[in-house]
Amino acid sequence: MGFFPPDHKFATDTPAKTVSENNDKFYSPGKELGDGDSHHVIVCGGYDTGHVISGYKYFKYDGQPHTTPFSEGYPRNYKDDIGLNYDAKFIRKIEYGNHVEDDLDKPKQILTFVGYIKEKKDFALIEFSTKGLRTSLEEILAMDSYEANEEGVYNFMMKLSRKGTGTDTVYTLTPAPLKTPARTAVAKKWAEIKDKWYVPALYDNADPFAGKPAEAKTRGLPPTHRDALGADHEITSTPTEEEIGNDWV
Repeated sequence: MGFFPPDHKFATDTPAKTVSENNDKFYSPGKELGDGDSHHVIVCGGYDTGHVISGYKYFKYDGQPHTTPFSEGYPRNYKDDIGLNYDAKFIRKIEYGNHVEDDLDKPKQILTFVGYIKEKKDFALIEFSTKGLRTSLEEILAMDSYEANEEGVYNFMMKLSRKGTGTDTVYTLTPAPLKTPARTAVAKKWAEIKDKWYVPALYDNADPFAGKPAEAKTRGLPPTHRDALGADHEITSTPTEEEIGNDWV
């Protein structure tokens, strides 16, 4: 099972409408963690199961998010509706409409995935918008010892920590093997909600907690796998629950 979308841009390779009652399901390290704080996260699902997206994101001047997959390229017309940057909006108190081009924000690269947060005892949509965090997760998932089981729950837990404030903020991810009892408990909870969460809905600014639409077409490139010679091949289908086995439910 692949974790990253096939058109994902690895951080190491790149230059340096949501429902109100579910707002607590969205997790941003910058908002959730203060200086010296940390949370423990267990990664669940992947691109193939509809639980991971990556691409470009920005907020429009009306506050609505705009997210697109990497395969659609850098948003060329973002200046038409993007909001103001932090300095212009919050420091200099510039009103939209009285701004100049330098006051506009820019699209950011993001990676959004589902994780179980130990301290909250619940799942959340976790967004990594800093290169450091995306790089750390990419490196962790590249380790041979870390992988997902058939249920889609990975066998490690990451300590997500923050030190500093403002421009001096540094985030770190520290992985450790996940004990079998904890993994089993999370897998049981995951089985109850995984079909109700469909992260690619964020590309359309739709509700990611309403399940996968019957005729959903995933934006981006088709899922692929890489063979021993380094060639990419399209994956024709995803194993069904019957093929995987559901005796763990």
